[in-house]
Amino acid sequence: LWSDVEPIFLKVCAKCHSDNSKVGGPPEGLRLDTWEHALAADERVAVVPGNPEMSEIWRRITGLSDPRMPYDGPPWLPEDDIRLIRDWIAQGARAADGTAAPIPVGARIRLRGILTGENEIDGARFTVDGSTRLDDLPAIGGEAEMRGEVQPDGTVLATRLRDR
Repeated sequence: LWSDVEPIFLKVCAKCHSDNSKVGGPPEGLRLDTWEHALAADERVAVVPGNPEMSEIWRRITGLSDPRMPYDGPPWLPEDDIRLIRDWIAQGARAADGTAAPIPVGARIRLRGILTGENEIDGARFTVDGSTRLDDLPAIGGEAEMRGEVQPDGTVLATRLRDR
């Protein structure tokens, strides 16, 4: 539930990711001071309920996406806090009252990392179909970039996959 992760976000993340930020305004417009703000999709979505591997927040706190968060680390978040945030996302990013977070259908995702399997970057699985633009496909183990859109079931359909 949000009530489980809210203290982490308020203590560590909101110092930058809020309207009262020490950096003037929330980076990339991402506010992490309320459940509604954490789920809001601006340019890209930060939380894909049920899919932590596609959630930018989880990727940043684990160091899979740059810059690693918290920005003033190390120290980084303790493993217990990272696990708690991952579990919260995996279980549907529920509000404090148990309300399931809506799937951000159509929200944009961008992953850069290592192609760890067919249609998988850093363990984050995505779908490729006839509409996916494929440019200089990387080999498994190579650096890749995937841009995609969240589907109604919470999966991600790649709109572009390329070598990095």
